[in-house]
Amino acid sequence: MSLEWRGVSHRYGRELALADLDLTLHPGQCLGFIGHNGAGKTTAMRVALGLMRPTSGTILVDGHDLHRQPVPALARLGGLIEVPGFHPSWSALDNLVVFARAAGTPARDARERAGRLLDRVGLGHVGEKPVKAFSQGMRQRLGIALALVDEPRYLLLDEPGNGLDPEGLAELRRLLKGLCREDGLGVLVSSHQLHEVSELCDRLAILKKGNLLAAASAKQLLAGAHPPWRLEVGDAARARGVLEAKGISPRPDEDGEALLLDLAPKDAPGLLTALVTADAGVVSFAPRTPSLEAIYLELEERGVVADDPPPAEADDVSETPPPAVFTRVGRVFRYELHRWLKGKEIWAAALLLPGLALLGVWNRHRQALTEGEGVVTHTAVNAFEAAGFGLQTALASLAIVAVLVASQSIAAERSRGTLRALAQRPFRREDIVVGKLAAHLFLAFTLLVLIHAAAYGAAAWWFDFKGVEEILPDGGLMTIVPFSELKPEFQASLWAPLLPLATWVVLGFLAGVVASTGTRAFGWALGLLLGLDLARGFLHGIVDESWLPTHHFPSLLGDSSYVQHFIDVSQGLSNAALTASESPLWLWLVVALGLSLILFRRSSIR
Repeated sequence: MSLEWRGVSHRYGRELALADLDLTLHPGQCLGFIGHNGAGKTTAMRVALGLMRPTSGTILVDGHDLHRQPVPALARLGGLIEVPGFHPSWSALDNLVVFARAAGTPARDARERAGRLLDRVGLGHVGEKPVKAFSQGMRQRLGIALALVDEPRYLLLDEPGNGLDPEGLAELRRLLKGLCREDGLGVLVSSHQLHEVSELCDRLAILKKGNLLAAASAKQLLAGAHPPWRLEVGDAARARGVLEAKGISPRPDEDGEALLLDLAPKDAPGLLTALVTADAGVVSFAPRTPSLEAIYLELEERGVVADDPPPAEADDVSETPPPAVFTRVGRVFRYELHRWLKGKEIWAAALLLPGLALLGVWNRHRQALTEGEGVVTHTAVNAFEAAGFGLQTALASLAIVAVLVASQSIAAERSRGTLRALAQRPFRREDIVVGKLAAHLFLAFTLLVLIHAAAYGAAAWWFDFKGVEEILPDGGLMTIVPFSELKPEFQASLWAPLLPLATWVVLGFLAGVVASTGTRAFGWALGLLLGLDLARGFLHGIVDESWLPTHHFPSLLGDSSYVQHFIDVSQGLSNAALTASESPLWLWLVVALGLSLILFRRSSIR
């Protein structure tokens, strides 16, 4: 069993970030990934966690190809890349539980495991506090807990010491040693500071400009670099006398508090004895941890170094089969629904939109009170007509809400880093797209139901559900359109907005997939909505307006949808607005969904 990079290369445009990387991480092994910023460490980890696709090469996780079998491969991986992302208004415990549930952990087990992990990383006492109140170091610890919440076999940590004080670094080393030696995890720790990992890791991999210079035991690599010895004494004059007598030329350390000596290890005991005899007041005397530059020079002279890694066990691929696609999509659906229901936006929309429907019906009621004054005959307002005005008022705003909310599904999570956390759960990219879209369609249709309930409920309060009737001069009534003819129109009014609304949701979602930030997605989605609405006026008489989604749904700039037709029929108009075929909407829907799947599948998640 092992995590393997096999000939992995990656380019950012023309820049080669990773060049034909061959590396292996075994369970129970702690591997230090060393290199300057920009050496390719983070890129190698992103590729291994499925956050970006390599230009060439393969990632194997216990024999599973990450690209072809992402679900079983990702189930064995946990990672912390750069700055960890969380839902800031949620508590630390809630963040861990929700992501554990997304990976398939039962609710009770997820909460118990999250509590244990918070205790293990030293955050048990603040588990109920919102993450937005955490310091950088606390967020870093929580990020490690999140990487462990799915009980992975391999843990990839990118600069995990960022933001930690010396005490926190010591605790981190103890934690990682325990994970390797006691829990048997394979741990890969990246750093540009050699001293941070030299005490922790038993093997080191050295990267320089995307090329692997060495992958060997820490002892072997550090010994070959011939580091200077660091001498700190109380009496510098006596120490210099001893050094001059032995022909050793010292040079000051960077901090000026010690001397650096080029000394062979075999000569160290004799020198130490001489210094003690001369009463130089030796404070410390030890080989200095070599710099990366020193190791680079040594490796360039010796060539690429590689020791024999531990023998790999037989690949364990005969485990429980991965969950079915509907199960995975359902988990994403639940995650997305939970995410929005914990926010305020959807609840505000759930109050505002039915309120607009009520306002539309009330406004028609107010007009009806004075409509017959000074007129010999007039058509009585019925509940169907009033409900239509309520729908018309609210649905125009529902389109805006649905598009803008859907645009934030991917883009907003990408901005705060939580999309990276979700993508590291055992899902295919398609599972994430379909699950999130299903959640937004559910939310949009739920709002539509609330709007219908408010509109028809208010209409029933102020008016009667009956046919279209003309009020005669003597007060009598003449039926123009019987109730039986309005009933099918009423039924059609219930389902007619579904396809146009679904089209707007998918178009908004596509804007979020394309945009790099939540703000851009918001702007693009709003621009798309207004642009298509304005196109109705500019293209009127030039193209068939039924090809525009705005033709099929009420908008703030006018209504040519089925709702207007329903109002006209409910008023008994002989020239009621004609309804257009909704077939073009299927093309918009399918194309937008297909583009969302393709673009998200190929995108890199940062």
